[in-house]
Amino acid sequence: MEKLNILCGASLFSKVVIRKSKLKFQFICDEDLSKSGSFFEGIEIINYSKIEELLKHNEVNIFLANRYVSGTVKKIERYFQNDNFGLFGFTSDDLSSYTKIIDIFDYYKKCDLIKNTIFSVGQSIRLPNSINEKILILTMRKVGTMSIRDGLDKSLEEPQMYIHSFNCNPTGLEKEIMTPYLQETIMSIKDRIKSGKELRVITSVREPVARNVSFMFYFLPRLLGEYAYVPNTLKSKNAYTEIFEDMYYKFINHDYVLNWFDDEVYKYLGINIYEYPFDKEKGYLIIEKGNIKLLILKLEKLNECVQVIRQFTGAGNFELAKENSSNDYWYKPIYDNFKKDFIPNREYLNKLYKSKFMQYFYSDSEIEAFYKKWLRIL
Repeated sequence: MEKLNILCGASLFSKVVIRKSKLKFQFICDEDLSKSGSFFEGIEIINYSKIEELLKHNEVNIFLANRYVSGTVKKIERYFQNDNFGLFGFTSDDLSSYTKIIDIFDYYKKCDLIKNTIFSVGQSIRLPNSINEKILILTMRKVGTMSIRDGLDKSLEEPQMYIHSFNCNPTGLEKEIMTPYLQETIMSIKDRIKSGKELRVITSVREPVARNVSFMFYFLPRLLGEYAYVPNTLKSKNAYTEIFEDMYYKFINHDYVLNWFDDEVYKYLGINIYEYPFDKEKGYLIIEKGNIKLLILKLEKLNECVQVIRQFTGAGNFELAKENSSNDYWYKPIYDNFKKDFIPNREYLNKLYKSKFMQYFYSDSEIEAFYKKWLRIL
């Protein structure tokens, strides 16, 4: 029986593991179905269903190389019942040693892998000069970030810096995904800005209702947990649309999108975008101020702005990568149903669509189309 080593996740951290651990990996498994069949560092990427097939004729050892959400953990857990399966995690900063994991949740509680090893920039994990520090992708969540980032990673052949906020001490949902690596990245960017070094920043916007709905389903497992403890007066406990609608209004920060450019771009980059005219038809704007050069893209026009991104970044062969969309996630059926059935009230839409954010980025005809879309007006 042949022994196969499989690494979890096609990420920057997996690249470090491949180069530093001295282990030979036959495959990389990744949750993103669009990556299956492609290659990462010369190693074929497979999805988790492929592992079951490999276990029929091979001894399979899976190595953890980054942080995993509960869905991924459950995918891995089901393989424990196979005698020829082993799960391993690294236990040293230089990736020279690792241990077999018997209980994955017990391992997460005891091991410092997450906080002090893979995500540690101060130690030897991050490769020198492994990230392009002249370009920063700074966006709110669920506005096409991954499509831009992955396209630039491939074109420029190096990882791109990307963050959703300059705040190193977030609250709420963002607090749970703040890592030492991300904190160090934010501080590095702030230092670069203060030092006067050139920085090209790419950001994008999206119609807020679509963005908020997408964001809610992205964090759905966590929100469902919180929702169980929130008193409600729903008419029917079995009406999924009513439940998700109630969650949507209670848990989503509906001012987040409207205030994001003031809270992030103006506060940390010193650029008040509203002082510059935005071409609503072309869907992009380039602002230069001091050492900062800022490109703002409208997601609804993103496909038409590929050449703009090429010129702005110097990535001559840049193409948009397949977007990190709901099509690849477990929640796709309920997400699609909710979008089909959800009809926001007009008062809520007025608050969003009459904001300075919407008036600045979207034309009257575009806003009217959004009204008709969500109110189901033919």
